[in-house]
Amino acid sequence: MKSSRNNPLTPEFSFQEKLIALLLLTIPVLIAYWPVLSYDFVNWDDPYYVYKNDTIAKLNGKTIRTLFSTDTIVMGNWHPFTMISLAIDRAIWGLNPMGYHLTNLILHLLNSILAAFLAWKLFSHKWAALFTGMAFGLHPLHIESVAWITERKDVLYTAFFFGSWITWIYSGNKKVYYLLSLILFSAACLSKAMAVTLPVLLLLSESLQTQNARIKETIPYFILAIIFGLLGISAQQSAQALTYHSGFSIWDNACIAGYNVWFYLAKIFLPWPLSAFYPYPEKIEGNLPLAFIIGFIASALVVILSTILLIKKKFKLAFFPFVFFVSIFPVIQFIPLGEAMAADRYTYFSSWPIFLGIFLLLFQQLPKSNGMQYGSMAILGMLCLTCLVLVRKRLPVWQSGVLLWENVIEQYPNVYFAWNNLGTLYYEKQEFDKAIPVYQKVLEMNPDYKDGHNNLGSIFATRKSYDSAIVHFERAVELDSNYIAAVFNLGYAYGLTGKTQEGLPLLQKAARNGHTHAQQILTQNKLSW
Repeated sequence: MKSSRNNPLTPEFSFQEKLIALLLLTIPVLIAYWPVLSYDFVNWDDPYYVYKNDTIAKLNGKTIRTLFSTDTIVMGNWHPFTMISLAIDRAIWGLNPMGYHLTNLILHLLNSILAAFLAWKLFSHKWAALFTGMAFGLHPLHIESVAWITERKDVLYTAFFFGSWITWIYSGNKKVYYLLSLILFSAACLSKAMAVTLPVLLLLSESLQTQNARIKETIPYFILAIIFGLLGISAQQSAQALTYHSGFSIWDNACIAGYNVWFYLAKIFLPWPLSAFYPYPEKIEGNLPLAFIIGFIASALVVILSTILLIKKKFKLAFFPFVFFVSIFPVIQFIPLGEAMAADRYTYFSSWPIFLGIFLLLFQQLPKSNGMQYGSMAILGMLCLTCLVLVRKRLPVWQSGVLLWENVIEQYPNVYFAWNNLGTLYYEKQEFDKAIPVYQKVLEMNPDYKDGHNNLGSIFATRKSYDSAIVHFERAVELDSNYIAAVFNLGYAYGLTGKTQEGLPLLQKAARNGHTHAQQILTQNKLSW
């Protein structure tokens, strides 16, 4: 009889296989992502999360209490565990970006291992599980979540998410595992609100093991999911992030959501080219392109088919599309979030069921012979190597903000958001001759972009061209009377040009809204606000 140790058809791992699996799940990922340790911050949310965030400058009890306060919203998110992890990094590394990148990379390595382990616990197929973990670790779509320090929330919540699901599987008759699973689920939600989908997935995975799902035991998970979900929505609303893109209706967003399902699936199978920003489509005579309507219909049909399979208790067939759809649903833009139509980072967890489904299908459909199994593994190994090469090819885009925004502009020249961020980098480096034409380009594309007016006005003010600066500051304030940075800039520019009566009320308004420079100026001149 052949030893099961070397038979790829056996579900159990020998000690040697466990060691090899661990090496295969970590070493290629380290090779792929090691350069990121030398990368800088980028000027896309990183300032507000880390290097301009005074809240995490000191790690103490007051900082933790502040981060847990529901009033502490960072870029439309309430995620205290994410911010605490960044505060820990800042306490250790200061403002050296290497440390933050290292933490992201360690979490991604852990997630690759957990992705494989969960797949194995659910389906008992060791090679499908191994390749699922390898694909998770090396897929180019995951670059954004790993290389972007701001996306700490992605790699952190996913680690807790996987951990909660795994401990749930172990929790059958062991209350300690059940309690640990609940704690890990809470930690996942405190890291990113997307974790609220887990209770639905627990019910489905339970159905894979038994016809009697532990519905009562999931009730605490659903209660927590509702609480954290409402907190997440409240945070998004406070940042005015839940608004429809200009000119788009509820029906338009439904079509975009349906299209995005296939957009993400296409990127999973063919992850090139990639972009840090995918803009909304241009409407033709007031309507979206036909592909978006077709995408909506196709997605609706898949949801209906998956539901039918669930009703008929075809749980294994329904598992993969259902897990993918449930996990991606919060970010497919049915409920609009931000300025982009789609984002690579949204596939960080949701790609996992697709990887698992592909590898299970492949290994189960192949002839049951060692030769065919090993041949398939060799081919899959080559695909993983290809993914590693693609990661190394794409990764340098995240080396700096300039490279990031130049890459977006190269693919989507009309994204004013990218032009503005590129101009800001030039401005911060005091390369004003480069910054001015960039900001002018921004305002050509979007004359009502308040940040563009404020930024261009700031350059003119720095160059003491106050009349030109005032024109842009006035326009920024006209577009948003509560844009405090522009309110202060306009009031200060008025003062420098002798228009004290016009400038004083603006400085007082800025001071009342917490603008420290305005407060200092008024205090020095013994003026109240």
